[in-house]
This record gives sequence, C-alpha cells and structure tokens, in this order.
Amino acid sequence: MSALVVAIQVEVFKLRRTLALLAAVVVPLAILIMVGATVLSRDAGSRLPGNSPWDGLVVNFTFFLWCILALPLLITLEASLLAGLEHGQKHWKDLFALPIPRWSVYYAKLVTGGLLVALSLLVLAVGLGAEGLILNTVRPSLGLAPPVPWLDIFTDVARTFAASLLLLALITWIAVRWPSFAVPITIGLTGTVVGLTLDISARADFWARMFPWSMPLSAVAQIDQYRTFEDHVTAIALGVIGGLIVAVLGAWDITRRDVV
Repeated sequence: MSALVVAIQVEVFKLRRTLALLAAVVVPLAILIMVGATVLSRDAGSRLPGNSPWDGLVVNFTFFLWCILALPLLITLEASLLAGLEHGQKHWKDLFALPIPRWSVYYAKLVTGGLLVALSLLVLAVGLGAEGLILNTVRPSLGLAPPVPWLDIFTDVARTFAASLLLLALITWIAVRWPSFAVPITIGLTGTVVGLTLDISARADFWARMFPWSMPLSAVAQIDQYRTFEDHVTAIALGVIGGLIVAVLGAWDITRRDVV
C-alpha cells in the first residue's frame, strides 16, 4: 500500500497547473451558472417544480443537468488527460521500470481521477447552496428561503459519486489502454448521447439504471411511477461493485502488457 500512496502523491503533484485540475473546478461552476440563468428566465412569481423549491433546484435542475451531460463528459476528459500525461511523452515504459508494483501506477491514475471527480462534486455542492441563497435574494418568490438543505445536497453528491465509479473505472481503463486521445473521447461522447436518450425516456428506467453513463442520474432521480427507491439502490450498487470489478480487470490487463 505504501507504493500506491507514493504513486498517488506523484499523480497529485503532476496535476498542478494542468487542465485536468482546472476542469474539475470550472465545469461545476459552469453548470451552476447555466442553472441560475435558467431559473431566472422563468416567469416572475413562479415557483420551482418539485416536492419543495430547494428539491426542485437541487434535483430537477442542477443534478439533472449535471448527471446527464456534465459528469460523463468530465469523467471522460479527466481520465483522458491523466492518461495523456504519460502517453504524450511515452512514459509508461519508464514508470513500469520503477521498483514499485505496476498495479500501483495504474490504480494511482484511477484514484486521482476519483479525487478530481470528488473535487468537482464538492464545488458543485457548496456552490449550489450559495446559489440558492443568491437566487432567494434576487427573487424571493422562488421560495428558496434558508436554511440550505445541506444534508440532502451532500446525500445526492454521495449517491452520484458512488454510481459514477463504474464509468470512471471503465473510461480510465480505455484511456490507459489506447494511446490515442480520440478513443476514450469518442467512446465517452457516444455513451453520453446514449445515456441522454435513456435518461429522458420515462419508460427506459430499467436500462438507465444498468447503463454506466445513466447510473448517476438513476441514483438521484425523483421517485415516481417510473423510478423507484430500488432503482436508486440498484444504480449505486452496480456503480460500486461494477467499478471494483472493472478496476481489477483494468489493472490486470494493463500490467500484464510489456508496453502501454
């Protein structure tokens, strides 16, 4: 485990002044700006749809847009950029020659990607609470009065992160396995489009909670006649268990090869 810790520290050190770190902060802020503009464009006096105004802002607006569009693309970008740090200069052979287990190098990439996703979710959560208070000041009719439901927000953050682990492990494997930047990007974009189709289809809930790109939204979606509490549990369980399985398979595949 000490080798893994050292490898992760090296990966985190390499993140300084990189697009990967910048994207983890800028992307959630961009989503919050889009949500704020959308909410303010509604008719004056109208309240947000949902069980409560805060629930509408958190789930119906922010996490819906985040899960169907921003998160899958962010994971694709982060995994591709992290792998590209080594592909660009052909450093994989040098890394695998170091006196540390090869699997620690691979898992360091995966864990670092997870840390970047967690950072983006933290920015989203804190920014969401602040945005609600700002919107309440600008337009009190929205009903976003304090207190901020921090517990609900961070519960949705935890669900989203857990359900996204399978996608993170899958894209990381692909990004490390193929040197071409276009391969993970193409697969990530294609999966996002398919996931978007499943997410907006009310009757595709079965496939949505099974498809890696759709699992995050299935984990936080409103419970109605099409999505139930069992759908939340299924998406989270598949995200965590599937992520662990794919992480093991990815490490086995990458470390058994002579050159990446």
